[in-house]
Amino acid sequence: MANKKFLWGMLVIVLAFGMTVVGCEEKEDEPELSNATEIEVRGISGKTGTASISFWSTFANDDGIVAGGQGTISNEELSVSMQGLDGKGWDWIKDGGSYFVVLQFESGEFFVYTKESTFNELGISSQNDLHKLPKLKLPVNVGSPPLTVIFRFHEFKDISTLN
Repeated sequence: MANKKFLWGMLVIVLAFGMTVVGCEEKEDEPELSNATEIEVRGISGKTGTASISFWSTFANDDGIVAGGQGTISNEELSVSMQGLDGKGWDWIKDGGSYFVVLQFESGEFFVYTKESTFNELGISSQNDLHKLPKLKLPVNVGSPPLTVIFRFHEFKDISTLN
């Protein structure tokens, strides 16, 4: 009988040790929420050369820029791989989640995303009112491939038309 108690005791110790080892398994890395994002702007007529896209957030750093990228216009399309300010991926949640979208051409022209609305319809009469621009809420993209967001050039308005 004492022999059985000893064996049961050993079995309990072995099981406890085995469960401890299994429970201490190293966790796999979770997928990043900060993948680079592909942005496309289509229907860019009358423009050539390079252009850049940047996302602005009032929750970001002092100048508001959260992420950006640059590309060359080809066949009236611009495709940009967005990167965070540190040159790596960027986290939509950490940086505010809602962004003003700015499109700048190499000629120095600035266009802002208005969802096809005019500045008057949005109640914007000067650059001080730009906080009224529609914000783009990006969904969180877990894993690969990167999320591609497509804009149409007619959804942007030239900021120089403001007084």
